[in-house]
Amino acid sequence: MESLSDVPEVNIRPDKHVSLNTKDFIDSVQYIALETTHESEFGEISQIQIAGDFFVILDKFTNEILFFRKNGGFVRKISAQNDDIPIPFKSILKFTIDTENEILSFPDALSPYIYEFDLLGNFIKTRKKEPVDYTIRESHYLNTFKIDYFSYDNSMAKKPQGRSITVTENGRENASYLYFDPSVIDQDDVYGARKYFFQSTEQLLFSRPYDYTIYTFGDNGEMNAYLQISLPENLRIPSDFLTSNKYSSKRRAYTNDNKSRVYLITDVYKTGKILYFKLIGSKYIKTLLYDLNTDVLINFRNYLSDSSTLYLPIAGTDVLGVDNNRLISVIPSTRMIQALNTNISISGYLASLPDHLREYYKRGNNQNPVLVLTKLKKSINYETDS
Repeated sequence: MESLSDVPEVNIRPDKHVSLNTKDFIDSVQYIALETTHESEFGEISQIQIAGDFFVILDKFTNEILFFRKNGGFVRKISAQNDDIPIPFKSILKFTIDTENEILSFPDALSPYIYEFDLLGNFIKTRKKEPVDYTIRESHYLNTFKIDYFSYDNSMAKKPQGRSITVTENGRENASYLYFDPSVIDQDDVYGARKYFFQSTEQLLFSRPYDYTIYTFGDNGEMNAYLQISLPENLRIPSDFLTSNKYSSKRRAYTNDNKSRVYLITDVYKTGKILYFKLIGSKYIKTLLYDLNTDVLINFRNYLSDSSTLYLPIAGTDVLGVDNNRLISVIPSTRMIQALNTNISISGYLASLPDHLREYYKRGNNQNPVLVLTKLKKSINYETDS
């Protein structure tokens, strides 16, 4: 991996951002109503990935994985009650898709088994977890490579130096990255993240807590630093936070006490020359767009939705992925119906909506959420009148 001294530094000043009308930076927004039936009804989207022509959605609360077509039509779901599953699983926290071998898999968090399915949701097999499987926080497949991110726990490896990242191909380890000293840091002393790997249309990015470097993986599986994020001093954690033993057993307490210190840069997605990301402290959160061409920072939560976006929200609370350079997020039915109700008094508004949104409005609150696919403009207009 190349030296950090050779990596571009991006200066982020969260209070120095612009707020825009949606017509100035949004190319288009697609609202996809996910079909609601007795079988397809679910609570929330904990994870979403693209598998061919399907949106594959995990709902941790119902403990199910659901398959929807790109138009929102329901296909099927993976449930512990499915007849083809011989040993019902108990808890899905995350799933992984291997597109090369067309396999969806997940470890059952409450059993010693890993489950495998094809990309239509048909059961293939279970296998027993290996000791190393218990230390993996998240896995991602890139071409023929499997990339694993491990917790700060080296007890299984029995080596004086732990590695956070391994890249394997056909079961053989090719490389490892981000080493740590297990005598200095432990998994119980740090906070984790909801997600670590962020697949954009053309690039796989990676971030981890307490690290202001964004990493990338090439098509050959090689990991390199992509960008260093520079924050104001009052938002930064100490530079030796992961490596100094003076913070041992104190890292969570430090994070909790220093509420505005950013310990996590997450949801890092790139579309064209725009970088989407979120800054998180224990009591601090900013959702931003950074224009890599102009170095302009855009507040993605403070915008004025106009007629170009039907006066509706242009994204949900979290961006969950990217499909064809469009940011994927989700809006719950209650919020979507409320937004539509707010605008319904505008003359001709209901007639101006696409047919599927008019139908969605008529059905009311008790529906599956709406997927929002937001495409940003290639050239953003910063000379706005508002």
